[in-house]
Amino acid sequence: MSAHASELTLSTDPLVLEPLHRELLAPRIEALAASVADGRARAPWLELGAAVAALSVPLRLQERLANVIELALAGGRIRREEGPPAEAALNALFRRTSRGVATAAGLAALNRALAQLKDSTIDGVSATMRAPGVYVMSLRTAELQLAIRFDRSGPEVESLEVGLG
Repeated sequence: MSAHASELTLSTDPLVLEPLHRELLAPRIEALAASVADGRARAPWLELGAAVAALSVPLRLQERLANVIELALAGGRIRREEGPPAEAALNALFRRTSRGVATAAGLAALNRALAQLKDSTIDGVSATMRAPGVYVMSLRTAELQLAIRFDRSGPEVESLEVGLG
C-alpha cells in the first residue's frame, strides 16, 4: 500500500457516490432487499438503496455498502458483467468506505512492521490456521518476531516483538 493510502482518514461525513456507482450498486441492493422476507431485516437494505439512489451514504450504512461492493467484486463478477472501468470504480469506492479506510490503515501498519525486516536475515517463516478463514504467518529474525494475521477483514499485525537478540 502506498504512503498515500496510509494518509486516508475516516470521515463522519456521508460518502459521496458517482452516478456510475448508483448504476452498478442499485440493482444489487434491490435484489438483496427483495431476497429478505422479514420486513424488519429488509429495512436497512431499503435504507441503503435510498442512500445509494441519493448518491450519499452515511457512515452508519457504509459497512453494509462495503459488503455489497465485496459481493459485486468477488470472483471478478463485476469485471465480466460490466467491464474493467466498473471494477476500478467499485474498488476505488470501497477504499473510501469505513472498512476500506480501516483496511488501508492496517496495511500501512503492516508495511511499517515489514520495513523493520529490511536488511535482516530471516531465520524462520511459518504459517498456521487459527480457525477456518483465519491464518497467521510468523517471520523471525535475530532481532524480531512478527506475526501477521490474515482473515476476512484483511491482513494485520497480530504481534511484533523486537529486541530478541
